[in-house]
Amino acid sequence: MNKAPEERIYHVLTSRQHRCGPKTPERTRAVLENIKAQLERGGPLQVLQFWGGAKNPNFPQREVDGCELQSLRHLFKIHQEVSEIHPEGISYTISSGDERVEFANNVPREWTQTYQESFLEMAESDEFEGVFSIEPVSKLYLENPEFKAILKGVYEEVVAIRQSMMVLTRLTRDAANNVLGSGDKVSEEEALEAATRYMAVMAAEERAKIYEKYKNFLRSFFIKFSQDYREIYRRLLPNFEDPFLASNQAVYLYTGYKGNIMQPWQSVSKEEDGKIHFLGQNKYREETV
Repeated sequence: MNKAPEERIYHVLTSRQHRCGPKTPERTRAVLENIKAQLERGGPLQVLQFWGGAKNPNFPQREVDGCELQSLRHLFKIHQEVSEIHPEGISYTISSGDERVEFANNVPREWTQTYQESFLEMAESDEFEGVFSIEPVSKLYLENPEFKAILKGVYEEVVAIRQSMMVLTRLTRDAANNVLGSGDKVSEEEALEAATRYMAVMAAEERAKIYEKYKNFLRSFFIKFSQDYREIYRRLLPNFEDPFLASNQAVYLYTGYKGNIMQPWQSVSKEEDGKIHFLGQNKYREETV
């Protein structure tokens, strides 16, 4: 029996070549419903792809490199595979987190601007046939005049409850690797503050509904959905059970090629034997010593 178009597209998006992490019945149902509804409305499948706002501040370079290029090529390959089922393929809106990392990770605006400008030039190159458009979160913040006030309030809530949140330890540890500190080594206070700001900005974005105009889009991430996010949203958002917010209407993808889970903005590229390798900061240090 022939499968429905939404099932065939779902199979592409969640094939072993592309999918990072396990399927769940709830997510399968939600993604299929989203794809079916989009096909009925017509036009390309609209995907909101989340992306970083700058290269990790511990790398010396500020521009995009082969990691971003390979990741875009992988997304474009998915578009081509979907086009064999649905001729209009996929239209990706990439939500790059420029102002988010400025707030949470202490990244200078000059660095995020350099990254965004080089990323825009890459994504809009002829190679990708107009499939990608870039929408930095700074633009979404400006479109939501209440956002800054909401962020301030959520930040104060996080400060009040953070010691009771199980996610705090992991986020503080991660922040020490991702935040620009005041010296060669990030202090515990700086890492804690970065983790607090990260939780606040993630929850504030959803509370302010900055992605409301994309509510019918399928979300896409380069990470597996973490229980950490569930705790942040559950503690700070009254409407957590909304399926879009709970990230059921989402796919989770490898970056660049099957098996790779290094995010392009958390990596620098090394080309070897005709293949682009993603080097995280520890591997990068080993390679450059």
